[in-house]
Amino acid sequence: MSSSKRKNKTTLNNKQRKDVIDHKNKNPNISNVDLAEWVKKEFNLEVHPTTIGRLIKNKDDVGNNLSTKRQRTVQYPDLENTLYEWILQNQDQIILSDSILIEKAKKFAKLLKIPDGDLKFSHGWLYKFKIRHELGQIKKHGEDASVDDDIVADAIPKLREVKKKIKKG
Repeated sequence: MSSSKRKNKTTLNNKQRKDVIDHKNKNPNISNVDLAEWVKKEFNLEVHPTTIGRLIKNKDDVGNNLSTKRQRTVQYPDLENTLYEWILQNQDQIILSDSILIEKAKKFAKLLKIPDGDLKFSHGWLYKFKIRHELGQIKKHGEDASVDDDIVADAIPKLREVKKKIKKG
């Protein structure tokens, strides 16, 4: 029975990636093998020189969140942008609950002709959407919290009509 030593996969976070890129920029003649050795000394991580070469080649893809190890792109950016714009336009007019946002995302997905099985609009998806767009909920207190949200949502269009009549009159 032969004994083969299995290497653990090493993943650099974005801060480490940026440090590697900076070290390469300061030492333009350094080889990928020497950079891999530098990573081993600096971070106590073993990285293959091919990985270093790929990192240097794709240096513009390193994200801004320094603790991130993996970059994932949004599968449907048009859907994300459309939903985000809709939220910005409607955040002052209606109460945007999680269920409303998920239903609106489903409607936009149909309008954008995204196949039904391609995207699951779970609460986890919504949670990550909110993080990507830095959205949060505001807890209402006092008199504002005692208002029935359904009554307010129904009253807003009526108030707009009254406002239009006042402007015309």
